[in-house]
Amino acid sequence: MSHGDLEPHNVLASADGPVLIDWESVACESATLEIGRAAAGFGADDPARISRVLHEYVDSGGVLAPIGDSLFLRKVSLHLCHLAERLDVEVGKEPAPGWMQSQNLAALISQDLQAFPQVVTDLRHLASASLG
Repeated sequence: MSHGDLEPHNVLASADGPVLIDWESVACESATLEIGRAAAGFGADDPARISRVLHEYVDSGGVLAPIGDSLFLRKVSLHLCHLAERLDVEVGKEPAPGWMQSQNLAALISQDLQAFPQVVTDLRHLASASLG
């Protein structure tokens, strides 16, 4: 089983240590994809930080299977999912979740659509720099 969305915003600091929240994306998935996404998220898209997270994982006994572009295809997929979610809210198909209620959705959608080709290019570059 995998959390499916292990990002810094889903980890709360507590007196007893980190607490992982937001379990709605749980699925059976590759441990390598999970740690790869976590490394990308916690590495703030910096290839050196991502590489350091992955090396620390391996040094602690973790095993990385070959995943190729799968890690970054997942990130592209998440960008598309967020855009689709915003579009559903904008056209009235779904109610706005709390995080979206105070935002100008039309402006966000426009920005997402304009930025998406560059997001894909940036993720491909990051993939080759981090995993290459």
